[in-house]
Amino acid sequence: MKRARTFRSNRRLVSEVLERRDLLTTFTVTSVADAGAGSLREAVLLANSSPGADVVDFAPALSNQSIFLDSEIVIDDELMIDASSADSITLDTSNADATPGVPDGQGIRAITSSSSLSLQNIAITGGDVDGRGGAIFSVAPLRLESVAIRNNSATDDGGGIHSSDSAFVMLNSNVSGNTASNGDGGGVHFYARYDADLSINDSVISGNTAIFQGPYVAGNGGGIHIVTESEVSISNTEINSNFASRSGGGVYLNSRSAVTQISDSEISNNTADYGGGLSGSLAFGGLTIESSTVTGNDASGAGGGIDIYMSSLSGLSLRRTVVSGNTAGTIGGGVSVFSYFAYSVVLEQATIQSNSATDGGGVHFISFSSYSYSDPLSVRNTTISDNTATGDGGGLYLDFNEGGLIQVGRRSSSIPPSPATMPGRRVEVSTWKPFPAGRQIFSSQRLPTIRLIRRAGFMH
Repeated sequence: MKRARTFRSNRRLVSEVLERRDLLTTFTVTSVADAGAGSLREAVLLANSSPGADVVDFAPALSNQSIFLDSEIVIDDELMIDASSADSITLDTSNADATPGVPDGQGIRAITSSSSLSLQNIAITGGDVDGRGGAIFSVAPLRLESVAIRNNSATDDGGGIHSSDSAFVMLNSNVSGNTASNGDGGGVHFYARYDADLSINDSVISGNTAIFQGPYVAGNGGGIHIVTESEVSISNTEINSNFASRSGGGVYLNSRSAVTQISDSEISNNTADYGGGLSGSLAFGGLTIESSTVTGNDASGAGGGIDIYMSSLSGLSLRRTVVSGNTAGTIGGGVSVFSYFAYSVVLEQATIQSNSATDGGGVHFISFSSYSYSDPLSVRNTTISDNTATGDGGGLYLDFNEGGLIQVGRRSSSIPPSPATMPGRRVEVSTWKPFPAGRQIFSSQRLPTIRLIRRAGFMH
């Protein structure tokens, strides 16, 4: 009888260190009572006392019901609150408000969080807090997915949400009808430094209000107010019908050392004093708006659609974007830019159409000391048409104190006649100094006559 042949492998066994996979503890809400056994409050208390990340979910029997909160829920340990198993769960704090429906700070907010928090498939309404964050106040990482934040208010920043010092992600969510009665960020107030990115995708920010009542400077960012030194990404999002009594009816952006990208989004029918759609202050970074529309916004001052102040190596790019039907009471019906020691403004495959202002119906651009390696304005594959100025520059108003090269792509970009009260001022360029030797304005044959005016002082 033959013995079975054995084979020996020369391969050595190697041990592999596996990632840690802790089982999350789940606490289920079975009651819509404010407190007690089975309540959301009880579930969160248990989760706070359970080390590590936990989950709070809801029994299916609670579908289409509201939980009326008598006091805020405090979260101090990593937690996910997920109402996916119960349709249409709403957290309502209006019962705790002495004057429901009046944004006077006489009520409470729903959630205060000092630890990482994720909310899914839930609505929060009725908040009215004396301070920041009418519905949610968070100083830790915050993630909202399929969440509705509606009809909340705060006497300070963040009528709906205040998020600071950490990353904030919002997916497929709706922030609407919220009010910052004497603060910034009617819908959302986001304040962060380094390593705290903001990401908003597939969401709606609508019908929010930021009001300035004094004595502090406030009333900026009717829809969302952003102050950051980290990256911002807004995509597939509608920001519409918001109001700010000062700057940024839809969006107020104060960005330092970071890049902001807005793509495939709509900023429409927002109102403010400056920057009806978007108002921004940029330094050591930039703003790119791509494949989006900025339409129907109104500013009583500058920048009906977009109002930007750029300094310190920052830049603005509009790519494959339509800016149309916006109105400014003073300058820049579509876009107003003030640039100081900054990079270029780039218009690429953009349409600036049917906007109106006193000066610069389409675009109003003032540039001081643009860097020698970066010309102030580059226009490629772009149409600027049917804009109106009651003063100068129906299509473009450009004022460069140092001169520079205005690049208008041949055969591809056009600036058809736009109305202005005085003939020949469809496009106006002014400088404090002659353009440097060898520099010139390039234009296609379709570009109307450009008037070059040297001014003795600053023109506002």
